[in-house]
Amino acid sequence: MDAIKVSIITSLYRGEKYLESFLYHLSKLSNPWECEWILVHNDPTETELILLENFKESVSMIETVHLKVGREPLYSSWNRAVAAARGEYITIWNIDDIRRPDSIQQQLAVLEKETDAAIVYGNYKIVNYYGNTTGVDVVVPDFHDKPDDFLRQHYIGPFPLWRKDLHKVIGYFDEQFKLVSDLDFQIRASRVSPLVKVNKELGTYLEGTADNLSSNYQLQDLENTVLQLRYGNFDLIYLTHFFSAILNYKIRSYKWFGNYTSMADIYNYQTQNYWANFPLIFFSLLKLPRHLARKYLKPIVRAYLKNQNSKGALVE
Repeated sequence: MDAIKVSIITSLYRGEKYLESFLYHLSKLSNPWECEWILVHNDPTETELILLENFKESVSMIETVHLKVGREPLYSSWNRAVAAARGEYITIWNIDDIRRPDSIQQQLAVLEKETDAAIVYGNYKIVNYYGNTTGVDVVVPDFHDKPDDFLRQHYIGPFPLWRKDLHKVIGYFDEQFKLVSDLDFQIRASRVSPLVKVNKELGTYLEGTADNLSSNYQLQDLENTVLQLRYGNFDLIYLTHFFSAILNYKIRSYKWFGNYTSMADIYNYQTQNYWANFPLIFFSLLKLPRHLARKYLKPIVRAYLKNQNSKGALVE
């Protein structure tokens, strides 16, 4: 048996309608001998277990780790899989997305060549119906052309592949979130290491379905506000979610494996640099109706002046 190079991690919860097709595409990988598949199976159903048993033969070339757990949040499952991974590299494959058969092999080749890079990512296609081959082509920027943009916007897409050792440097996925922890992970990675793009379409990403978490736009805006407050990207926050963000999340801390870790333990964080970006918040105000802009302006300015005097951060 060849040494495992890549750990493919998947979280499954009530995914019966996608599972058979997922297993078919998994069986078509161009480099199965280099991979293990870690399935974190949330509250398994009998039908799901039968499908997995029926496809056991077709995916026998890939070592499988089947972790049966109770219902847990997505990023808790990802962290559980990362901790169990034996590969030098880790990648995501969600149950309702379809990868091209050679995508992992191509990404692996790039990351083994680009030894200073932490994550390899690529283009993908957004579809509204599972199995569609036509959709919206997403061409993401090259990190080396716009590195600062990777500290603000999500570009690594649904199919990143990264070095497992990266977790020793920047930690794990923040379990406070349901939607944006992969963007948070990208921002942290971009601060410590270059990323690299493979100029290939890696697969199709399903969006806009009722059971797709990313369709919850209110939650997405709230979590994005938390994230942009965390890194001082004040022009990108949604002021209508400002107070909910600072009251319900530990913005200056990460959470993984049920415990909180301060940003200061990951980075040499400087509040001076954080507050230097504060005037950008007025771009967020411009996006609001006038009566709402007035409502949010006064308490935000008070918070700014208070923290300027104390030289502290906006939130803990």
